[in-house]
Amino acid sequence: RPFTDGAGVAVVHCAPNMDSNSFDTLLAEADAHARRGQWHETYDVLSRAAGLDPDHAGTQTGLGACLIQLGRPADSLAYFQRAAVMVPDSPEAHNNLGVVWALTDQLDAAEAAYRQALDRDPDHAPAWKNLALLYLRQERLTDGVSILAALVKADPTDAESLSLLATCYEEAGDLDSARSLYAEALKHQPQDTGAQAALARPCPGVLRAAEVK
Repeated sequence: RPFTDGAGVAVVHCAPNMDSNSFDTLLAEADAHARRGQWHETYDVLSRAAGLDPDHAGTQTGLGACLIQLGRPADSLAYFQRAAVMVPDSPEAHNNLGVVWALTDQLDAAEAAYRQALDRDPDHAPAWKNLALLYLRQERLTDGVSILAALVKADPTDAESLSLLATCYEEAGDLDSARSLYAEALKHQPQDTGAQAALARPCPGVLRAAEVK
């Protein structure tokens, strides 16, 4: 999906309110810049698109995602808030807002936003995963493990959840279970460097769950 970044921010795609070749052309140009990692250029083009259609939630989300990529999460917040207002029934919009709250260390607001996403779609896996990460960051290990275990049960091929769950077991000192989960994660995502490093250690050390991204 265009304008999706490593922090878990996904663009909310909405049809523009007007039929404008110029608007569509700008979105295509912005997407091309984003795919090349040209975030300043992407932001500039999306700003022009937003001038043509200020009520397009996907454009607002894209602008916010650019600022996150540019290391300005606090400045991105207003864009994600606008998107959530524009599409209040979208779980993605509220999940995105939660990600930004978490990046700016507003953890209570982040949890509330993830809950808003889950109120709209109880099966929204990204919001559950982000909520689990938030709990691990707060050292609420039991709550985080409960969510991750449910995610793995729902999708045994979810390598990210498997690896995160392994980290929790490693932190708790259950190294055998941790290594088993890391190995399972690698079956589904062989490029998981964290799992590779954990299994390569003769005696796995303890990882800090709060540092998991």
